[in-house]
Amino acid sequence: MGEITKAYLGAHFIKLRSTDSQNNNNGVKIIAVIENSPAANAGILKDDSITTIDDVIVNTPDDLIKLIRNKKGRDIQVIYLRNGKSFKITVNM
Repeated sequence: MGEITKAYLGAHFIKLRSTDSQNNNNGVKIIAVIENSPAANAGILKDDSITTIDDVIVNTPDDLIKLIRNKKGRDIQVIYLRNGKSFKITVNM
């Protein structure tokens, strides 16, 4: 039987609250990053807010999960906020 594998970002995240957001409540807030994970290797840090993946706006944790689910072994483009500044990076899943 075949093995089913899904992409793994390596971060724990929650929906942004209005008090967290500087981007109209779009995005998910990173609350933890797992060492040596795709997120850590790409430079994503705790308290960053992911707003876009592959040019698709992320509004909820479910959005993020759906967008990365089938990306194992592929690169994704991530836009995130850190300290009010927007950054775009490539994450190898």
